[in-house]
Amino acid sequence: MNLDLLSDPAKFGPWLRRITFGVSIDWLRVFRPDLYRSTNVETELELSRQSAHTESALARFEAIELRQRIWDAVARLPPRYRLPLTLFHLDGLSHSKVAEALGVSVSTARSLVTRARQKLQPMLASYAGEVLPALEDVFTEQIAGGSAMRHITDGESVAGTLRESGIPGVVSVYGDLMYEGPAPDGLDAETWREIRARFLAEAGLHDTLEEARQYLKECEESLAAFSQHQEVVIWLSHALSNQLILIKVLDWFSRRDLGGVKLSLICVGRYPGMDHFIGLGQLHANQLASLADTRLPVGEAQYRTARAAWNAFTSPVPHGAPDAFGPS
Repeated sequence: MNLDLLSDPAKFGPWLRRITFGVSIDWLRVFRPDLYRSTNVETELELSRQSAHTESALARFEAIELRQRIWDAVARLPPRYRLPLTLFHLDGLSHSKVAEALGVSVSTARSLVTRARQKLQPMLASYAGEVLPALEDVFTEQIAGGSAMRHITDGESVAGTLRESGIPGVVSVYGDLMYEGPAPDGLDAETWREIRARFLAEAGLHDTLEEARQYLKECEESLAAFSQHQEVVIWLSHALSNQLILIKVLDWFSRRDLGGVKLSLICVGRYPGMDHFIGLGQLHANQLASLADTRLPVGEAQYRTARAAWNAFTSPVPHGAPDAFGPS
């Protein structure tokens, strides 16, 4: 296997996977030629698609592993540099927010982040050719303090798993359970937030009114931060709570000028191999990562349906709601 030719032990994992993949293909050629090659054109095309998917999955796995090496290096940085770098690149805070959190000036926060990036270079030099492209991908200077992608989901359980998945981007939560309590129409954002906060506090869903207010404010801020990113991905399921979040969020986005920001949606009602799929909270990090490439762009048809559904949901008497969705 030419193991003695492997100069860098850190590259053993990807190297071994490539060999295993190649040996598996050779075995199929010799022992199962019916699976490897078929005279049936449709079957051969399907095998080609499967092969392409396998290689793509392998590439994604290696990219995740490289990013993990980078974060391991980040963990070895002195706290003076590790904390601002993490706040800026992992948590998605702007330089001004980092400065506020650390009690320093904005220029100092910006300088600390830059110096932290510079200190990572020699720490990763031993496998620079393999890791530095990923370093650029993970730590590309952000637009207005954001990252290329923002992911929005319904709760901290899924959000935490998304952060573990290796999918690049900032993860935030929009989790108001609107199937309970008042949801009146025609209100400005501040009045809506106050009505919902009072209900959540009185129902015991938050310990205090102020905590409920802050939670809902953070939910709204996660939407308003869209302009700091190139793409916003909404992760939800078929559950009623998620569908209400979906129509509200899409209604909100439909009334904004997104500029060049792409809005995408991952909304699933089942997952392969799970007989009883309840929601995204069931999935582990690798399973969530496998859904990333299934996201679809949100278009005018989705906006139109969401606006009609949200208007019907918040209306005191939702007459005409069936008409908004077309003939049954």
